[in-house]
Amino acid sequence: MFTLNPALSTFNNDLVPANIKGKPIDLEYFVDLPSREDACECFKRAAKRMLNPPIWHELAGWPSAEFRLAGENGTDLHRLALEGDFIRINIPGPGPLAGEGYDWVKVEKLEDHHNPEGMREWIGMKVRPCSNPVHTDLETAHFFQSDATSSYIIQRLGSKVTVFYHGRNEVPNTSTENMVDGVRNALVAAGAIVSLSEAQWSALSRGFLNKEL
Repeated sequence: MFTLNPALSTFNNDLVPANIKGKPIDLEYFVDLPSREDACECFKRAAKRMLNPPIWHELAGWPSAEFRLAGENGTDLHRLALEGDFIRINIPGPGPLAGEGYDWVKVEKLEDHHNPEGMREWIGMKVRPCSNPVHTDLETAHFFQSDATSSYIIQRLGSKVTVFYHGRNEVPNTSTENMVDGVRNALVAAGAIVSLSEAQWSALSRGFLNKEL
């Protein structure tokens, strides 16, 4: 049985920064498995899903955004995410002109502590809004400013597997070169701030832990 509770996990500041501005989001979603072996398998499956953004839409379901993993030239990557990769986000509705219709984030931090023989193992990924990698301009192509971060963490402790999501410093990106982008970002960010974002990350967390897609 799954239970969803707001919570604050204890991970280092490189992975989960302090929240200086905006409303922080802290979600915890966990499942208790019948055995440690079942939990190890669940953790391994969930970790692979976390590093595979193209399947996130399928995991979270409609009306979640669609995600693609991309390299420095913006082309799709058909592998699991690595530090330095980009994630192209297609949110329902108009996208920012700066991102050619897409919001963009960069995989800034990955920590992998697989330890199937031990009592505890965990893996974490932090992403940050960034500019469109296809172009050389530095304008952030995302509805949040570049100070914002999203951290996804999966932990196994014995036979319990938990997904943590932490959103930090989420402030609308309205100081854009294009007025249309500024208005669009304000509207999308407003929706995210009033719990639409929490609904998507909650659904995705459940998808990480579900046995079947």
